[in-house]
Amino acid sequence: MKLEHPCVCILPFALTLGLAACSPEEVVESPISIVEEHDVSSLNKPLEEGVLTADIVIFYSDNTELRWEQIQEEYLKADSIFRANGVQLNLKKAVKVDYPVEWAGMPSGEGTNVPTDDTVLDFYEMMDFEAEVLPDSLETIFSEFLAHEENRERTIFIIPINDLTVSWYERNENNEWQHVTSPTSAISFPPYSFADRIPMHLRGVISFQRSKPNRRVMAHELGHKLINVSHEGLDVCPQGSGDDVPGLMGYGESTEIFGGEEGRWHKERLLLSPFLYRTVGGEEIWNEEYQNGGSYDDPIYEGLIMEPACPTS
Repeated sequence: MKLEHPCVCILPFALTLGLAACSPEEVVESPISIVEEHDVSSLNKPLEEGVLTADIVIFYSDNTELRWEQIQEEYLKADSIFRANGVQLNLKKAVKVDYPVEWAGMPSGEGTNVPTDDTVLDFYEMMDFEAEVLPDSLETIFSEFLAHEENRERTIFIIPINDLTVSWYERNENNEWQHVTSPTSAISFPPYSFADRIPMHLRGVISFQRSKPNRRVMAHELGHKLINVSHEGLDVCPQGSGDDVPGLMGYGESTEIFGGEEGRWHKERLLLSPFLYRTVGGEEIWNEEYQNGGSYDDPIYEGLIMEPACPTS
């Protein structure tokens, strides 16, 4: 089934994706087509009233290596991990889609500022300084995926785009800032990196193209989105890579979400996420919204911030 978009004319995707003006009565087909929508009732455990909840929508495609069996395992593991920490997942739907294979291999973000060697910033300060934004091409693609979705500002959407790259600045052995770029199998477009520079209707997007044997990639990416921290844990400072980082926010086998100052307040920050709500008497009561777009030190995290995030050199 092809999706249709009223009043939107879509140019063929080449090096970039663009939109052309069209008259209000025109309706054109989206480049995204629905192959199959799954019955997800067996994946959802009963939702408990009064328990913090995250709404999830999953898209996947044969354009990536991720298959439905793997997604089910990933989701069930993620739900188990977060339920153990006071948050239940609610899978609203899971849809197999087809889209142009050319939608691959692009950067996930574009920084607007470059540090000099005498710039003294910790990891999260660098995120604010770099002021990363979503590339126009990705903004258009993600908007296509979510065109007919409800409550986009508060829902988390898993989207399958191949070979996106991530980048960050870190100091090299000569204590000079260097720009590091790396391919990734998944990226969460986290609030601490994009803040209010990502369109509100896209801030819940996570790109996910490849699972791993331990089936914890989805949970890890949800951690970036909901806990709003980078790869860090216990005595390990935030960093671009999750190698040798303990707990869920690293790349290892552990799925622990640490609490307290020793755990860099991960569990406490999780429970404050604006992507979460409680149902009380049939009414959804949402957590407080970010006051500063979701930067690491957003005011909603008062008392739950490591200052500095780690010592600077």
